[in-house]
Parts: sequence; structure tokens; C-alpha cells
Amino acid sequence: MGIYSGPGFGPFDAGLNEKDDLELPANLDRYDFTKVTVFGDFEVCPLAAEKEGRMRPACIESAKNLVSEKSNF
Repeated sequence: MGIYSGPGFGPFDAGLNEKDDLELPANLDRYDFTKVTVFGDFEVCPLAAEKEGRMRPACIESAKNLVSEKSNF
């Protein structure tokens, strides 16, 4: 899945700007994903129908039971 802020923020939608901030639940937004990997229970909402061989756009509605681990990249 490709994670976006919501409808109108997919990779091919007009007006998408690389600088647009991704809207995440507050308890997930506090992490620096360049430094850690976060595991947990995520509720994701699809933003488009599933198409074979294509990444499906979705947004993260909620996140709980989060555990972070230092990334090695």
C-alpha cells in the first residue's frame, strides 16, 4: 500500500506537492521514520479500488500497540 493523507492526495492527483505533509494519527506522527521502524496495529482505509499489479493508495486511520526499533539505513 502507498500511504497518503486521504482522498485527493494520491500519486496521480492534481495538486499533490512533494512538500505536502503526510497526515498521520498523533501517536504515530511523533516518530522520525528516517531513524526508526514502527510496528503496531494499524487501521488503514483504502482510497481506491484494488488493481492487480498496482500499489493501492490508502491512509492510516488509527495506530495502536506501537513499538519502534532503530533503523539500520
